[in-house]
Amino acid sequence: MPENKKQHFVPRFYLRNFASDKAQKQINLYSFSSSRLIRQIGLNDQCYKDYFYGKDKRNEKNLSKIEGISRNIITKILNREKMPDGTSLDYIYFLMFILLQIARTTSAESDATKAMEELLKQLLINKNPQHKQELEKIKLNATNMPSLNLGTAIQSLFLLTDLNYKILENSLNEGFITSDNPAIRYNFLFETLNKHFTHTGFAVKGLMIFLPLSSKYTIIFYDKTSYTVGESGTEYILIDDQTSLDSINALQIATCVNNIYFDDSITDDYMKSLNEKYKKNRTEKEFKLKNKDDLYWLDETTSPFHLNVKCLNVLETPTQQVKLTDIRNPELAKFNEKFFKLIYPIRNLCGIRSLIYIWKFMSYTKLTKP
Repeated sequence: MPENKKQHFVPRFYLRNFASDKAQKQINLYSFSSSRLIRQIGLNDQCYKDYFYGKDKRNEKNLSKIEGISRNIITKILNREKMPDGTSLDYIYFLMFILLQIARTTSAESDATKAMEELLKQLLINKNPQHKQELEKIKLNATNMPSLNLGTAIQSLFLLTDLNYKILENSLNEGFITSDNPAIRYNFLFETLNKHFTHTGFAVKGLMIFLPLSSKYTIIFYDKTSYTVGESGTEYILIDDQTSLDSINALQIATCVNNIYFDDSITDDYMKSLNEKYKKNRTEKEFKLKNKDDLYWLDETTSPFHLNVKCLNVLETPTQQVKLTDIRNPELAKFNEKFFKLIYPIRNLCGIRSLIYIWKFMSYTKLTKP
């Protein structure tokens, strides 16, 4: 097999934190396509596709560097050490890892293809309504979408720098689970409201991002103007009630493509009960093109999830639908847009070093202060 043929969209180092053996070569999984729970399956054969990012090694090389730094940070978290300072280079690399993990999965590939297909289809129908019946049948066969997703995601990097984070520490017998789509965007604030655009955009008010790090730890990034998580000033927050644990695990069930992964802390009965309770949340996203006053946008529709975590408190209750103006930090959003549009237009992972130099500058500005 060529050296770079087998390309993982969920890193192996990450999955090893959920391994079911001491050598970290085996893992347990539940497959939704076959409705089977399989124990002790080869870990290295999970979450990959041949030439997923293309035959060019550049993307894999850059991802490898980001993963190396992030692996060290996650190891520190698992050892209950402090995260890097929010103005450090390691921290921005970790944010980049989170951002790219959202963008690099087969789920992200499918969503981007569906969104582009709907955009193309509806724009053509708007211009040619007499051919609507034929145009509705359009199917997009996009190539190199994962690489495009990576380049597009990087252009949201600075939008994450105003998020707070907490590390959720599980004290129960059953552990956290993960999946083939492990980094999850969620917005409790706006999920039940009518919306004019996606409520999980990186700049949107009320954004949360969950990533399980092991069966014991999950990290959550969140909008500090919309939520509190645990006690102020405390980095590690204890999860000691079954409802909170089940709700966090259910996010993985609702958003995974096919496979749930877990270590031996998860019993067959617990996995079965989670599946029975939350499989109704496994609904596909729908994308519809909408417009108003010559402004076009894709409306992303998903079913409300109703997260129930005891340590999470909502600071406000919105009374109107989500608008394009509902962003957390307008100043930061303007900086991010100007930087990537006027100074540093990129469509791939090249130039990460330049991003880091800009981060050094930003770390001295009020934009990045917690």
